[in-house]
Amino acid sequence: RPPSLRGKGENNSPPRVGEGPGEGSPRVGEGPGEGSPRVGEGPGEGFSHGAGTGATVEGSLGATQDSPSPGGRGGRGAKLLVASCLLFVLALLPGTRAMFQANLGALLQTRTELLVYRWPEWPIQDAVRRTREAELRPAMVRYAAALALDPANAAANRRLGQIELSLGRYDAARDHLAAAYAAAPDQRATRQLLGESYAIAGDVGRAAALWRTVDLSQGQIPLRVWWYSSIGEPARAERMQEAFETR
Repeated sequence: RPPSLRGKGENNSPPRVGEGPGEGSPRVGEGPGEGSPRVGEGPGEGFSHGAGTGATVEGSLGATQDSPSPGGRGGRGAKLLVASCLLFVLALLPGTRAMFQANLGALLQTRTELLVYRWPEWPIQDAVRRTREAELRPAMVRYAAALALDPANAAANRRLGQIELSLGRYDAARDHLAAAYAAAPDQRATRQLLGESYAIAGDVGRAAALWRTVDLSQGQIPLRVWWYSSIGEPARAERMQEAFETR
């Protein structure tokens, strides 16, 4: 109607955008107007998520889910393979093989001594070693094998030196105990045994110096003095006592 014929209640404001076929811009994607088509709807010039130039979102997601992630089965398998290779390489190292031989020797020695040792029948374990040398030989062979692989192996040197002290092989015992001390000077048992080796050889000063770093409050040295006296070596017993009193 012409403006003059409009009723009082009629709205004289301009039409809202996209309302009716007026000159305003149509709503986007509504009807065949000139606005931009909705994305993916019809063969217009907009982007398409359906059939056409690009892959579907669902297809992309599916492809992502089907691909093995780095932390999935493939990743775990690769980590296990790397770990296995590292363990294999470590097992081939001389130090690792020497440690295995030394531990096996310690197991054989402990089993042999504990099967026999009963107090007071055996007042000290040195007595067991002195009378069971043949039974300790397998353990000594293991220690020797460990030292062939790693001459600085502290456990093999210390244990072999301890057995040699009991058997009266004092020079060999001192060499092995000195090597154990050089490799691991923090081990209390090694310092005590090496001090004993120095004492019975007459090196009282070095023995006393080592024993100052060891807690001897459990009566270890008097027991060792008694041992040397009991096997008929009073001179060594006296040297042990002198070093003990000098420290």
